[in-house]
Amino acid sequence: MYIHTYKQSEFLLKLDLLANIEPTESNFLTCYLDLRGGRKQALTVFRRMKKKLRDKLDARQKVDFEHAVKMIEDHLNVVRSSSSSVMVFCRSILGGQFFQALPISLPLGNRLFFQPRPRVEASIKTSM
Repeated sequence: MYIHTYKQSEFLLKLDLLANIEPTESNFLTCYLDLRGGRKQALTVFRRMKKKLRDKLDARQKVDFEHAVKMIEDHLNVVRSSSSSVMVFCRSILGGQFFQALPISLPLGNRLFFQPRPRVEASIKTSM
């Protein structure tokens, strides 16, 4: 079992709920982040991914994006996790503020998505 913080059934329920959120005009920021190199390295990687993605957004999207980025950075600044990775799903206040961080023992590649609904990787659910 790869779950640290949640029971497996609770974890899968959270993933199912995230996967079934209806899209809105405000995008979700989904972040998969490897924590094995420590918090400082994770923040550096996140900021690099953030810059690449931000450069592709229009002015309105940047407002939502920056608010969601701040929520993730705030979380990463205080996280003290023994987990290998964290999955973070958030949306700014314009779409109905939402934040969910799920630590996981499964090593994940670093990825960042900004889409109308949370990006829940099917491979994570099947690894459980």
